[in-house]
Amino acid sequence: MVQASAKTTIYPFAEDLEAYNRAIPNGAERLFNNFDRQASHRQEVEKQVIASNIKQAERGQLLGFGTLVVALVIAGYLAINGHDAVAGVIVTVVLAGGFSAFISGKVQQNRDLKRKQESPQS
Repeated sequence: MVQASAKTTIYPFAEDLEAYNRAIPNGAERLFNNFDRQASHRQEVEKQVIASNIKQAERGQLLGFGTLVVALVIAGYLAINGHDAVAGVIVTVVLAGGFSAFISGKVQQNRDLKRKQESPQS
């Protein structure tokens, strides 16, 4: 006779745990300790990735803001010295670049969020 079983958790059935204990001293306990170590490691890696992503985003914002300030100072200097057209082009390009970077970042963020919502949870 063939017996099939299904489960919805990552943990083994009680019968399997008893078999582990018979085959290996404290086998079930060792198995659960391994599960705990893996979960702790995964959570620590996720924390590090999140912290790194936050730092990267902050650096990008600071560099973008710094670039904007420098470009506006240069444009102001040019405008004061009679180069209004060049100053206008610089301001337009910098603002358009900033807005496009912001919008493309939001679009990518929404795509990532949608992909995460659609993917099956592991």
